Order: sequence, then structure tokens, then C-alpha cells
Amino acid sequence: MEQINYLWPTAVYEDNINNNEIIEKAFNRILVDFNINDYPDNHSGNDVTDIEYMRDEFIPIVDFINYSVDNYLKKVWNYEDGRKTRIHLARHDKIKLHNHSGAQVSGVFYLSVPRGDLYLYDPRQNANRGFVKQIFEKEFKSEVRNMKAGDIILFPSFLWHESDYEYKSVDNSLPRLIFPFDTYLEEK
Repeated sequence: MEQINYLWPTAVYEDNINNNEIIEKAFNRILVDFNINDYPDNHSGNDVTDIEYMRDEFIPIVDFINYSVDNYLKKVWNYEDGRKTRIHLARHDKIKLHNHSGAQVSGVFYLSVPRGDLYLYDPRQNANRGFVKQIFEKEFKSEVRNMKAGDIILFPSFLWHESDYEYKSVDNSLPRLIFPFDTYLEEK
């Protein structure tokens, strides 16, 4: 019997908080607490669940992220055991191609997205080598997501991704503010 199976699917979860008031309150709190040019721009050392960074305005977003992570883990991997999720504060201008070594699930909650797309890439390392153009364009093109305020996206941490946004403070545009996060599963 003839059969074709696709063996390497990658589950990507997307949703939106659907509450502009929550987004606006968190955004305004960040503008009050931080000079936008000094705003954290990487994942190191800042976790909004830590007392130093936690604000009341972030609680609904943290709850939404945790709900989304739990939902992803249950639906995709049927996993309901222990986990730790580190939620970061970041301005994240253009960020080059990377993945998140050590975590099992990564994602981003978008607070302010004036422009800039998220690109997701085929996670199969070197699978794209040696293909003719028409196959390469079909099998290995990036998936582009045009994210907006309130969106959340989650994926396995091995998935390569990047953003094409570059913030220029002189152009008077809104800053691109995000809550990137990583989830670490606990062995039982």
C-alpha cells in the first residue's frame, strides 16, 4: 500500500490576549519605569516574576503566558508535570537567527509591535543542503508571522527564528516591546 508520512511536524501555538486595556497599562508602566533607550534588550538576568521587575500591570500578561504554556504543553505533548517559565523584559531590536538552547518551549508575548515580522525556520539542521530551487522554495522557506500587540507565539525551543525590526529612536515611532520567555520542564 502506498503511503506518505510527514515525520517532522513542529507545533507552533498562536493566540491573542484580546484586551487592549491590559496592553496599554503594561506599556505605560514600562514607559514610566524605564528610559526607552536603556530598556533591557536581552534575556539575561531579568525575569518579570522576580520582585525587582514585577509590576501589578504585568500580572495579567504573566497569567496569560502561563495559561498559554500550560495549554501548549497539554495539547502538544500531553505534559502536565512541573515546569519553570522565565519571562523576560526586552526591547529587542532586530535580533538575528537563533534558538534557545536548554529550554524546551520558547515564545514571545508582544506588547508593542510598530513593525517587524517574526521569521520561523525549518528546524532540521542541514536538511536544506543540495536541493534545486523549486524544491528548496517549497520545502525550506521561512514562515513569516506579522505579530501585533497582544499576540503570543510559542514553539519548541529548538526552532530557529529571528526578527527583522530595527528600532531607531530618532524616527519617533513606538518602541518594539516584548516579553520573551523560556520554559524548562522538570523530570519526574
